[in-house]
Amino acid sequence: MISTNLLRSFLFGGFLTFALPVLCFGQLSITTPGVTVTQDFSIGSTASAALPTGFKIGANWSGGGTTTTLAAGTSGTGALTGTSSGGIYNFADGVTASSTDRAVGFLNSGSFASPQSITFAFTNNTAFPITGLDITFDYEKYRTGSRAFNWTFFHGAASSPTTSAASGDQAYAADGGNTVANPSTSISKTVNLTGLSIAVGSTYYFRWTFTGVGGNTNGQGIGIDNFSLTPTAVLPIELTNFMAKAIEDKKALLSFTTATETNNAFFSIERSQDGTRFEAIGKVTGAGTSTVKQDYTFTDERPLKGTNFYRLKQVDFDGQFSYSPVVSVNIGKVGGIKLSPQPVLDRLTVALEQPTVEAATWQVYDFAGRLLQSGAVEAESTNFEISTVTLTEGSYVLRLVNGQQIITQQFQKN
Repeated sequence: MISTNLLRSFLFGGFLTFALPVLCFGQLSITTPGVTVTQDFSIGSTASAALPTGFKIGANWSGGGTTTTLAAGTSGTGALTGTSSGGIYNFADGVTASSTDRAVGFLNSGSFASPQSITFAFTNNTAFPITGLDITFDYEKYRTGSRAFNWTFFHGAASSPTTSAASGDQAYAADGGNTVANPSTSISKTVNLTGLSIAVGSTYYFRWTFTGVGGNTNGQGIGIDNFSLTPTAVLPIELTNFMAKAIEDKKALLSFTTATETNNAFFSIERSQDGTRFEAIGKVTGAGTSTVKQDYTFTDERPLKGTNFYRLKQVDFDGQFSYSPVVSVNIGKVGGIKLSPQPVLDRLTVALEQPTVEAATWQVYDFAGRLLQSGAVEAESTNFEISTVTLTEGSYVLRLVNGQQIITQQFQKN
């Protein structure tokens, strides 16, 4: 399938970062490869704070707990001390009643034994098997301890995962007299999991386990924070180009190119007058499986008067499908845009045939459907510039929303 699945509702998605919601105890739903989800554990200041979506306490996610049991900070009222109770902590960097910088973790004691675990679960609700996971998080230390403690990281398809990933481990040596760490100290971790095959609809799990060396007393207070997860997938189609142009102001010629294809049955050509409601107008047979460039064309012999929007619905042999970016072409005399220079180096000039009727908006997407840049255009403008310094060499699509008119046009960056 084409390398995005965000287009099922409107245009196409971006390489986005979503904060994970809180107060929901099911698995996190992952819907799009390449989209990063994050969690900063902003769960409030109460001792019995609800854990964020996907997270539980316990070595087995299925029977895990969903709340912390204690809250403490690094300063002021409620700060950690050498006699703080053991438990599942809602840690705060600062005063516990007011700080928004939180972490979830443990402080072990004679009555709260180790090992203790935090588990996380997500479900693959994309249209593709997930083949890789890029994970980052921080271990944050809030109290020293005269006993050494270790964090170990595991992953797997079972609700109590057992496959170790040493890059997520961290050993903490005994380091003092059970005193508060103000401010907290942080160690960042990156875990890259490859060679996975997480099927569509299946659930995958992470486990962080905190273990005292030789006992539980004189524990260190350490939690996890600033979690991020980016799933990757081997996508069956790599679309590198998709353009539409008018022929003698009577027909529309669509051209598109793929770099690779896997099990690609065909492309359904879809057209819309408003950019939202599409209908199929033709079909182009795919190359099946190919590792060389494939060029395709399709001619719309009877385009609509005005702006015509086109997209590709790519269909696999097994019936799975997804959508391309949307491109447009004007047939007849309607307002359009001119992009220069082509190709662009560091600044793209956008000239409008008609001034904006109100404040307009623009977005730049790549051909994987990722939103890379966006901005606003003042009312009554006839031209504006976009910095392209941060764009790498390749093809991009500019989308301009001007009142009721939506215009898309491709440009090249060298």
